[in-house]
Amino acid sequence: MTNTTRTGRGLDVNALANATAKVTLGFKCEAQLKMDLAIEADRYSMSLSEYVEVLVARRHENHSENENRGEIERLKKRLGIYENEKLYKIFEKFKGKAIPYMDNNFVERQIIVSDLPDAFFAVISSVKI
Repeated sequence: MTNTTRTGRGLDVNALANATAKVTLGFKCEAQLKMDLAIEADRYSMSLSEYVEVLVARRHENHSENENRGEIERLKKRLGIYENEKLYKIFEKFKGKAIPYMDNNFVERQIIVSDLPDAFFAVISSVKI
């Protein structure tokens, strides 16, 4: 079966469906776009062909740069809740020390503060619910 493309050239769908090796896909673009893609490919130690193949293969996965930037900002704000100046001060004050707390079964335990998550755990565990 041969389908016709917009240019009027035949596209052998059966041959593509049964191809076992990679096939060539070409397109015309502005010289600057090709240069930009080549520079980006070089940054990743890839050939231009490899890089464009990855971009096309992942075309449905990619988010726009603005969406990515927005998501990064949202995550930074969420992280800011946990990693803030007060928590750093608590960490510095109790670093290497044992802090007692009551677990869910009302058993008294201790946590030795060795990193920021330990300090966060100690603060959260100090609240009686």
